[in-house]
Amino acid sequence: MIGRVASLHLHPQKAGEPMLPVNYIAIETNAGIVGNSRYWQRRSRSTGKPTNRQVSLIEREQIAEHANALGLPTIEYGLVRSNIET
Repeated sequence: MIGRVASLHLHPQKAGEPMLPVNYIAIETNAGIVGNSRYWQRRSRSTGKPTNRQVSLIEREQIAEHANALGLPTIEYGLVRSNIET
């Protein structure tokens, strides 16, 4: 199956601020998304090893289901706090 990327976002420096839309991302093994300020090269506090969650993806269809469950017409790109929306 081939998918299509609908939007790309980086997390902001401070929690609670809006996601930052970007045109492209670079991903590095065991480090995550280059330039993703709060999560780039994040390590486990207990082991010091790279965390298992370095990139998050969500389908636009799933976002639409969440919007429907909440009684919303839609949820805008970037509001779900995921890096890659497909």
